[in-house]
Amino acid sequence: MVWNDPKIIPEEINKNSNGTHSIDVLCYFYDDDEHSIGWFNYIDLKWFFLCNQDYSNQNFKWRYFQNEIDKINYEGKKRNRN
Repeated sequence: MVWNDPKIIPEEINKNSNGTHSIDVLCYFYDDDEHSIGWFNYIDLKWFFLCNQDYSNQNFKWRYFQNEIDKINYEGKKRNRN
């Protein structure tokens, strides 16, 4: 599985954003061993995260979602993302 450095920005644009930000990606904050959904804003040239915690100065990697890994199985449990 390929995790990207945050300096490499996602190339896939969110079609509903009028070109302002990327599609949602999975972010892994390895210092805290936590995951969050994130996106890159092309106007502000910065990352945003869907969470209450402030991850703005945290080290992280990101990757595109993959259905075979990230979808919910029939028992309603998430599969392992690492």
